[in-house]
Amino acid sequence: MLNNDAGSHDSESTRDSSTRKPSASVYLIFAALIVVVVVVCVWWFAYQRPHNKAVSDFNAATASVQAKNTELDTALARIGKLTKSNSEPLDSQTLLNAKHSIAAAKRQERSIGKIPSKTTDIEARTIELGRPLNYDAAIADLDKHRTALDASLRQMKQVTNPTADFVVSRLKGVPNVENPSPVTMTHDPNGNLNKPRSYVAAIYFASPEVDHSVFDTADVIDNGTDGGGQIEVYKTAADVQKRNTYLSAFDGGGMMDSGSHVVLGTMLIRTSRYLNADQQAALTAAIRSILIRL
Repeated sequence: MLNNDAGSHDSESTRDSSTRKPSASVYLIFAALIVVVVVVCVWWFAYQRPHNKAVSDFNAATASVQAKNTELDTALARIGKLTKSNSEPLDSQTLLNAKHSIAAAKRQERSIGKIPSKTTDIEARTIELGRPLNYDAAIADLDKHRTALDASLRQMKQVTNPTADFVVSRLKGVPNVENPSPVTMTHDPNGNLNKPRSYVAAIYFASPEVDHSVFDTADVIDNGTDGGGQIEVYKTAADVQKRNTYLSAFDGGGMMDSGSHVVLGTMLIRTSRYLNADQQAALTAAIRSILIRL
């Protein structure tokens, strides 16, 4: 009898346990999980996802600008190498023009900068970076002035202390220039060949525009500059400038007039006093043109 009562009691306990409701702590945990999920969803869709898209768009805009900046930087580097060289151009204006072109191109170059931290700022910066960008005109201008500067640098090198053979070969192609003849140690009227700060080469030439009946000889070197003209070659710019200043003291001096004289690199282009001003100018220009021809 006692055993039956115990079994009945156990059965009732089991039924009560199976129908017992979850505790309040379970509901709290469940509610907390829901809140976390909602917060994560709100954070993702309202902040992180738009932020990630903004960063992606910014990176794409940056890549596009950087690619174009690289093209411009390449052109800047090419011309910059010339402007930073220690060599002097024949025409100093080509160097100034190149530097102005560089400055103008750099002003046009779009700066990328660091990515902002706020999504709205990233989006605004991306819009700025995405504005139309074209460096074609700037690059063309840089290349134009680079070419001009490069030519001028090479021309200066060509007319800086050239050999007598070079001068002679060029003079042979000048109209109204005949029989270009370099002086030698044994045939130098002035006797200054290779002396300190003096000429290292001197090439006399005749000109059919000069009346050679005034000369006692047909020797081009003996007739000197009066017979047509002369190219004096010096080692340095300082030496040729000193010589040019010296000759200037005799300009318009009648019998002492040494004719026209124009500095080109480390050379002095001289023409006969027996030529009129127009003839002197034309002959000088023709000689200069052929000496700087690349």
